[in-house]
Amino acid sequence: SGKTTLSKSLLKIFGFQKAVDSPTFNLVNTYHWANQTVYHFDLYRIKSVQELNEIGFLEYLDSGHLCLIEWPELVLDFLDQPYLNLRIEHHDNMRHYELIAFN
Repeated sequence: SGKTTLSKSLLKIFGFQKAVDSPTFNLVNTYHWANQTVYHFDLYRIKSVQELNEIGFLEYLDSGHLCLIEWPELVLDFLDQPYLNLRIEHHDNMRHYELIAFN
């Protein structure tokens, strides 16, 4: 539905010039450039909080770096800092977007 395409666009806006791939199999891709770091997660295959702990998910969140999270439903209760939730849906061959800011 465009999740990785959106991540690619955001990283390009922030100045990242290299390839951006979906983290589907890695679960997390890390992008470093200049003095910036972005973590890009795909949590589609994560089924439990224990699996999140095994990949050190909370340490990534506490790193102070931007985290882009695809399929965030399992982690929403752990997000104690401001974040944006963008929902992308397909209806009648059109994409529909809903952006909600949480404090």
